[in-house]
Amino acid sequence: TFTNSQTIPSIAPGTSVLVTFAAYTPTINGINSMSVSILPDQNLLNNSAVWSQSTTCNRVGIPLASLSVNNFTNYAYGAGPSGFIFSFSYTTGVNTSSLDAVNCIIPGDPSYNNSGNTICPVLCDNTGSVIATGNTLTIAANNLNALNTLIFPSKPLLLPNTSYYIGIAVIGSPNANYFPIGTLLQSVWNFNGYYGIPLNGGAGGLPMSYSNGFFGIDALLVFPSTNINAVSSNSIICANSTVTLTASGAPTTYTWNNVSGIIPSINGIATVTPSIPGAFSFSVIGSAPNGCNSGPAVITISVNPTPTISVMGIGNYSICLNQSISIFASGAISYTWFPGNLNGFLQALSPSVTTNYSVSGLNSLGCISSSPAIASITVAPLPIISLNNGSICIGQSFTLNPSGASNYIFSSGSAIVSPTITSSYSVSGTNSLGCSSAIPALAIITVIPRPIISISNASICSGQSYTLNPSGAINYSFSSGSAIVNPTITSSYSVSGTNS
Repeated sequence: TFTNSQTIPSIAPGTSVLVTFAAYTPTINGINSMSVSILPDQNLLNNSAVWSQSTTCNRVGIPLASLSVNNFTNYAYGAGPSGFIFSFSYTTGVNTSSLDAVNCIIPGDPSYNNSGNTICPVLCDNTGSVIATGNTLTIAANNLNALNTLIFPSKPLLLPNTSYYIGIAVIGSPNANYFPIGTLLQSVWNFNGYYGIPLNGGAGGLPMSYSNGFFGIDALLVFPSTNINAVSSNSIICANSTVTLTASGAPTTYTWNNVSGIIPSINGIATVTPSIPGAFSFSVIGSAPNGCNSGPAVITISVNPTPTISVMGIGNYSICLNQSISIFASGAISYTWFPGNLNGFLQALSPSVTTNYSVSGLNSLGCISSSPAIASITVAPLPIISLNNGSICIGQSFTLNPSGASNYIFSSGSAIVSPTITSSYSVSGTNSLGCSSAIPALAIITVIPRPIISISNASICSGQSYTLNPSGAINYSFSSGSAIVNPTITSSYSVSGTNS
């Protein structure tokens, strides 16, 4: 913010006073709004005025924000056969610079006789002596109503804190006068800012009338510290890949930007990780000690898409131990599976425990999927069957009683068996998950033969007793109720027995 006030003690009726304010020195690039106001009086229409000034580092004069025929007045300046130099005065700052070019707006009014005539850029010292001239432009149709850039191939040096005249030489035409120097529509007059110099120079700058506004000319300067380079570690990357942006040159500080705003950087080095495909531009501006911004230098990164991988299983993702499941991937042209470092879109997997498999894919652009697809295969254990052995007497039956599963299959066809000799029976089973036992359980049923009882006959006298003495068993049952019998007549007795 800059404020300066001037006091006018009095103004005689019918006269005017020229008010000169203190000089304003802008410190940053951008648009400065100059506002001048006076205390209210009887005429309320002229109590204030506003003028916007564009401040740049390397462009001096009156640069236009936009260019169209509506920017020009009906006035233009030209010279007779002797030619003339139209210039503005410029005093350099504390830094050495070079003069790159002079821009000139050439009006297209046919009455100005501009086509076919020539102009060139000129640099003069503070006495009006010509220091350097640039490339000559022969005015053609495409140069009319346009801002033309006239280059100094040698880029003459501008010393610090030195005054110069910079302008356009209107080279004389013997046929007719022409008027190539356009003037701009401005609400503020230029107070002795422009100067006329003879074509050969050497006569000093003569102030020109300000009543016709500003000349459509300005100059482009080059500071040694405004060169900036920008490179990227890769110009084509895959989405979600990181690329390094590096700025270099004479500036001491750098600022990287994209459409989202400023990108953090250290010493001109920034890293970015674009997540979506497309073409993205990153620009960098450098700031030098002289306050001039360089650039922007622009880097464009092409971001290719990464594949999105999906997996499907042929069957359920739950298997029994020792089973396999086929799983296939889609969305890419080649695949890598982990664990196992397997390749191919189809895999027959036989994990021994519950396992998460991940698969990454590579597309035709050489990009790997940023997030692998996951297939979780649950491995259910096999049931372990337990089965009871047993012993029976011949002619008896035995019930097999397995455990460890939910459903059973008996080799005998039934849980109840009646072997006539010692025999083996197998039982397999499935658990609640449908998994079958790997090894059937085995039961041995021992069949024990019946004991064979023998007993001797005998004769006794009437009134005597007899002791039955069987053999072949360890416990006996007598039909007489006791081993000692006292028959009164010839009688038969039976004995049965059980073995161990």
